[in-house]
Amino acid sequence: MIIANLEVSQSIGKQISETIQYRILDREGRLEQIVGDVIDTNLFW
Repeated sequence: MIIANLEVSQSIGKQISETIQYRILDREGRLEQIVGDVIDTNLFW
């Protein structure tokens, strides 16, 4: 895993925690794709 700087890491952590909350509420699994997109976009930015 790429180790990002602190500011980017905090941003990723916040986005992941927020998206996981939505994912728990969404039983159709649509937001799992969004989680992957958010992680890919930030880690490899």
